[in-house]
Amino acid sequence: MEKYFYKKYKSYRHENLDELLQEMNLPGWLRWISKKLNITTQLVKKDKDYYQLRTTALYTTTREFKLDVEEEILTADGGKQRRRKVKNSFHIEGNKLIEKQIGEKSLIIVREYFDDELIVTATMGSTVCRSWFKPVQTK
Repeated sequence: MEKYFYKKYKSYRHENLDELLQEMNLPGWLRWISKKLNITTQLVKKDKDYYQLRTTALYTTTREFKLDVEEEILTADGGKQRRRKVKNSFHIEGNKLIEKQIGEKSLIIVREYFDDELIVTATMGSTVCRSWFKPVQTK
């Protein structure tokens, strides 16, 4: 995984994004805006134990975490009025960063890193959304 740290990726394609956003109960106007955005994301290793996941869409969110440690968070999706309270954890399996958000509506996000692409699969209930990203910058 280390070779993917600090690489910045930009989205270029989504499959079932609107269905996932509906499952998350986002209003129509926010789903419309979300589908128009080019999302960038970057995984950073801060030190021996801590990582950061930086994502920019309408605004930038930075999530700092320690692998295999569950913590209670409010999600950033849907703005302040629609945040979900979840138990969140991250772990690494090979070239995959797996995030679990367990709550009233659970979300599993698998970020699969390749040399020339990042594929993100997000699953909520029976809804599966896939997004494809290309690298745009390497540190």
